[in-house]
Amino acid sequence: MGLLIPTKVGENNYRYYSVDDIKRLQEILVYRTMNFSLNDIREILNNQNNESRIYRLEQKLEIVKSQMNNLQEVIATIEQSIIAERENIYMVEKDMFKGVKKEDDVYKSMQSLTILFSKIVNLIFFILGFVLIYYHGRAYLNNQPIFPSPAGNTISLIFIVFGVVSILTSSYTLFFTKIRKQLEIANKRKKS
Repeated sequence: MGLLIPTKVGENNYRYYSVDDIKRLQEILVYRTMNFSLNDIREILNNQNNESRIYRLEQKLEIVKSQMNNLQEVIATIEQSIIAERENIYMVEKDMFKGVKKEDDVYKSMQSLTILFSKIVNLIFFILGFVLIYYHGRAYLNNQPIFPSPAGNTISLIFIVFGVVSILTSSYTLFFTKIRKQLEIANKRKKS
């Protein structure tokens, strides 16, 4: 790389470094601890302009601050996950994604689509439950089975039960999951 060239190479192939070489080595090590690449270090050391060095250091500072903010979000997410695991509480969806990089918002779109799709499916099952109860219940009460005898009334009863189960499960998902999440958040705030 040519970052540190010895002042002298002896006949025994030992490399000898001067005091200035040692100072240059110290500079190289300082820049390496700042996570500069070897190419960047060579450019910085070869450029004697202080303004250029200051500019490179300021750029690096901004990058490190950004990385530090991302790491703090990751740390907060991990800490919340640990608390949630210890208390057996589910994390709120928005908190789960705090430490995720947000360059392209793909995860938000996928999350929104998933929620929308699940709401639509639950609404369809909710309506289907009412339709099943209405048609098969009416047929059962009037003793006019939709399906041919002898199992017609039994099949109608099965569809009525399926309709009730569809209404109960879909209404729970549609209406009560949001309330449960709000209660979990309120309980979490009380404990804090």
